[in-house]
Amino acid sequence: MKLIRYMYRIPLTIVLLLLIISAVIVAKFLGVSMGFRHRMINAWRSMVLFTLGIKVNVKGEMVRRAGIAMCNHRSYADAIFVYSYAPVVYLAMEELKSWPIFGLAASAMDTVFVDRSSKESRRAAKLMLADRVSQGMSPVVFPEGYCSEKGLLPFKPGMFHVAAEKGVPILPLTIEYSDPEMAWVGEESFISHLTRMLGKPSWSVDLTFGPAMEGVDGVDLNDRVAAWMSENIRH
Repeated sequence: MKLIRYMYRIPLTIVLLLLIISAVIVAKFLGVSMGFRHRMINAWRSMVLFTLGIKVNVKGEMVRRAGIAMCNHRSYADAIFVYSYAPVVYLAMEELKSWPIFGLAASAMDTVFVDRSSKESRRAAKLMLADRVSQGMSPVVFPEGYCSEKGLLPFKPGMFHVAAEKGVPILPLTIEYSDPEMAWVGEESFISHLTRMLGKPSWSVDLTFGPAMEGVDGVDLNDRVAAWMSENIRH
């Protein structure tokens, strides 16, 4: 059965990926609104989740406004499960911008690019993410910076201070996999993990939304978001 799943999931996943990349590039070129491109991504995501046999269980109430969506980090696949009322945008390494096709697709989705080796670039990227909120978008930030199988790693505080400085709300949410082994941690290679994910018959993801959090003190925001996440994840 696993071989059969590989035989249809791998080519179908590749086709779906090429389809959405082409679609968002063309949509951006034609001047299609970010809201419509966001709906395109959501439709594509539903097809991918169905193909991979993944069910998303939503808990709590999604905040119906733009803000910085902050989430714990389990895997590179987390991005597929982050839902938002407003169009979501991501932070990506500067090198991605020059990649053929993928760079164009990332730009078409208003991705913010950063040179992680440059303090100035990191600061500018954080401000650009906050500015995306004023444009009606919800940047997605994984404050831990790294994936973990359970619990929470210490947060990187930079984005909390920017949110406090700019008066931008933080929209906390948590992701938990029904099978903790689906987390991408340790020394496992990307290909090895992706193969396991494609071969698993089915699994589910719990996505829990929290209340919007605002404040003028970045440290206080950090502590409140961390406390809420800690209450809603597997320890």
